[in-house]
Amino acid sequence: MKPVFNKRLLNILKEFIDKQTDYLTSSYLSKIVGVTSRTVRTDLKVLDEILSLHGARINAKKGIGYKLEIIDNMKFSNFYKKLLYEESNEKHEIPNLPEERERYIIKKLLEIDECITLEELCDELYISMSTIKKDLKKVKSILKDYRLTIVSKSNKGIRVEGKEIDKRFCIADYFFSRSKLDRINLTDFYIENIITFKDVDLKKIERILMKQLSKSNFPLTDIALKNLIIHIAIAIKRIKQGNCIEEKNGRVEKLNAKQEYEIAKDIIKSLEKDFGITIPSSEIYYITIHLLGSKLLDEREGTKSIQFIENDIKNLIIKILNEINKKLNLDFSDDKELICGLALHLKPTFHRLYFNMNIRNPWLNEVKTKCPLAFQAGAIAAQIIEKETGYSVNESEIGYLAMHFGGSLERKKKGLVLRKGLQLFVHQEWGVQVYY
Repeated sequence: MKPVFNKRLLNILKEFIDKQTDYLTSSYLSKIVGVTSRTVRTDLKVLDEILSLHGARINAKKGIGYKLEIIDNMKFSNFYKKLLYEESNEKHEIPNLPEERERYIIKKLLEIDECITLEELCDELYISMSTIKKDLKKVKSILKDYRLTIVSKSNKGIRVEGKEIDKRFCIADYFFSRSKLDRINLTDFYIENIITFKDVDLKKIERILMKQLSKSNFPLTDIALKNLIIHIAIAIKRIKQGNCIEEKNGRVEKLNAKQEYEIAKDIIKSLEKDFGITIPSSEIYYITIHLLGSKLLDEREGTKSIQFIENDIKNLIIKILNEINKKLNLDFSDDKELICGLALHLKPTFHRLYFNMNIRNPWLNEVKTKCPLAFQAGAIAAQIIEKETGYSVNESEIGYLAMHFGGSLERKKKGLVLRKGLQLFVHQEWGVQVYY
């Protein structure tokens, strides 16, 4: 008798995919799916039998647990994609919690160009008019952070208005978890986004990016690569729907002389050829902005791989550290890892702030509650940045700055700060070179 792939097996498979690097015990899985360990062990045998036909298997290790092993990425990806489509068609979950409804409304408004009435939203969500109006207040507040507004058209309904680039920032930032991107590999990343980008080949985008970035000797961290794939996938979807970036303006035209602009042009040419679409020249700036806003080096390797710190960034860091020392009595000036980390962090940060690239920090609340001192240091750093550059630094960016100071505080606790050996030599033409 052919084994049936039921909902419980799908939930077990999802758990394996979410924790692909870990071995999971039958006891753990039994709590996830709400059956006994014995039933789970039976399920795992069935699951292994099915997966063996679709490019994967369940690897059992006695005394440790079970782990998903993907043997044929393409075969398994197609199988899992089919399962998710079937599940999506079978159930249309109605969001119940306010936060779930808010996400649903934002997604709905960003996906459609025409107006939608409040009555239609009430019918879709099975809620009252008073509830939808309450939800919309929160939605308006969220969209305001992305410079987007909800406008009401007489007898037609409501819709989101704002620049296309801000709509894309909202889509990318609000619907994709940065913390999850940081911990999943590219195979899982593709599987996670099968439904969201069902009409866009993410692997094709990756191949184009890897080829062009390698040719230009332009390194990106793993998470920056995933982010760029998402932004380009969003761009392709939006362009196909007729939603393109507005014509270039004076602010973005300043990017023409940058290396990132030339790389973006080559990426656009390859995307047009491989996806069979025409991409307006204004979209070059969209990719350029994301290349500029990416972390080009891994901060964990910062003290080894950074060679030069520009004069203006070096001076800003000195002012930040002096102000923190003055206000909090914390001396960070001897932590070369922190200095290099901040130098790597600040340049793309300035580009994000300049082009209004709001980013959501999934660790913000944790940083604020568990590392209040580091957050204070981050807030002081933000004040100096605002004073020196005129950029407004939001709380998410403060949280990321705080994480640098939190790391330094941890190193101080463990005695890992190298107090000698960091010398900064100012060079008029090249900025500040770092020697160890």
